[in-house]
Amino acid sequence: MASYWRSPKATGRTTAKDVKTLALDVLAYVAFQKSYPFDASSHSTRGMVEESLSYRDSLAVILENALITMVLPESALSSRFSPAKWKRIGTAIRSFRRYMIDQVEKERKLMDSGIPGTGSLVSNLVHAGQHKEEKSIKPLTDAEIFGNIFVFNFAGHDTTAISLAYGVLLLVANPQIQDWIHEEIQYYLKNADLDTVQYKDVFPKLKRCLAVLVSLHTLNTKISHMIYS
Repeated sequence: MASYWRSPKATGRTTAKDVKTLALDVLAYVAFQKSYPFDASSHSTRGMVEESLSYRDSLAVILENALITMVLPESALSSRFSPAKWKRIGTAIRSFRRYMIDQVEKERKLMDSGIPGTGSLVSNLVHAGQHKEEKSIKPLTDAEIFGNIFVFNFAGHDTTAISLAYGVLLLVANPQIQDWIHEEIQYYLKNADLDTVQYKDVFPKLKRCLAVLVSLHTLNTKISHMIYS
């Protein structure tokens, strides 16, 4: 994202839109272990067919039109009499469903072969549906697995993106905090190869970064209480 912001094609973009892309990229990797180059302009789906939509772009269309997705039946989103926007949403839904089904089948094949799975969100949900031998644990059905995948994405996207956008704004307004965080990151990462750095090994050490996140969460909570009280 930083490289994209330094490029000429970033003109006219907003932080709010770009951190939404960043949040989508994180969700795509956590759920399906799919990585995409950061390019906010790739999210235009006009004229695209179902097979050409990436997982990230399918999810982006669904989340941006969440109300329509939840209110209208799928038949209304695929009728030839429907508006182009509705048809685009229907295409995204079918594409997203196909990704979910393919990934669930892939994880099951891995587990049937004695391989624990990819370790993604889908892998863990499929594993939760394999407890047929344990009578005390009710296995997840396919519908429950698909529902959980969508809920995790739906609940995790806007909240993450809004917090990131607000956090970036506060860091810009407080350059001394940027320097404080930068010092800590440099101390622990030094000249490490970022392609091999493990989140679980590094993040627990970043106390200053965690302090900023906790402060941001506290501030967001206070603002929410002010708005809704």
